[in-house]
Amino acid sequence: MQPNHSQQSNTRRLYWLSFVLLAATFSAAAYFFFITLAPQAEVPKPSPRASVVDNTNRNDPSESYETFLHVLNTGGCENTRPAAIAWLDRFAGQNLTLPNNQVMVVLAMIEKDAHPSWEQGYRQHIFNSAFNALHLCPTGETFTRQLLRLAEHDSDRTMRLYAMQHLNMQRRIGHLPDGALATETLKMFTENARQPKEETSGYALQVLTNWNGETATQDPDVIRLALATAADLTRPNDVRVSALFAAGKASLELARQLAADSAQPIHLRKTAVACLGDYGNESDLVILQKLSSESSRLAQAADPAHQNIRHRLTNPQTPKLISY
Repeated sequence: MQPNHSQQSNTRRLYWLSFVLLAATFSAAAYFFFITLAPQAEVPKPSPRASVVDNTNRNDPSESYETFLHVLNTGGCENTRPAAIAWLDRFAGQNLTLPNNQVMVVLAMIEKDAHPSWEQGYRQHIFNSAFNALHLCPTGETFTRQLLRLAEHDSDRTMRLYAMQHLNMQRRIGHLPDGALATETLKMFTENARQPKEETSGYALQVLTNWNGETATQDPDVIRLALATAADLTRPNDVRVSALFAAGKASLELARQLAADSAQPIHLRKTAVACLGDYGNESDLVILQKLSSESSRLAQAADPAHQNIRHRLTNPQTPKLISY
């Protein structure tokens, strides 16, 4: 009996299915044999740092990004370290903007802190150069927040002061407009200024008195705090000096007292004399002349202060003649 048409189709389908299964089985076996016996390529592992070929000439290094990376990754040496700083300084000095990828690397350096081999002085120097370069770059809030972190928490007094100075610069050039971050930064400066043992509190007072610009009305509470700090014998001399400058015109009466008081530190007295030159009047000329003859160090401040008052009396439209 001959198979009908339907039976023939089913038989052909079975043959083809068997063939496909056999081919698949053979392919799988061949693949297993290949991956078992063939040499395996090593899977690359991500490096914790960006991989670069280090061709830095350590004896005569170029002032380049490659040298900067070398110093960042290895710590550098007496030749490469200055070249890394010079590379950063070129951007600020020539008003150039770092490429975006280099901005991220410089920001990462600030966030992760210094190479373990860097001494404190070099850390201060290269960070300050990095700060100068980053002012020219669009970093959003990232750079400002790193400055705020350093100003609040860094163990090094000089680094805290650098960070505060650059936060003030961010405010002045419009990169720290009014808003949540500006409020947070203002709070940091205010709390700093009120800390009796904080070595940067004098500078914090200077920032606070000009927070909204030199022509804006000054906060009377800040002025009172500045005067109290300048008069406080227990505070460090440099803090008192900064506080006296921060008080501006309101410092005049205290400046007269401090300038005439021979028991006060000479640097503070010279600052007080400079304030007399900036804000004093004709009645202060006599004391300035007396101070000029008291010592050569006081004369360095008293003589230009005397000239400033004389100039202001005769030229009221251009009240200041000499900067100290």
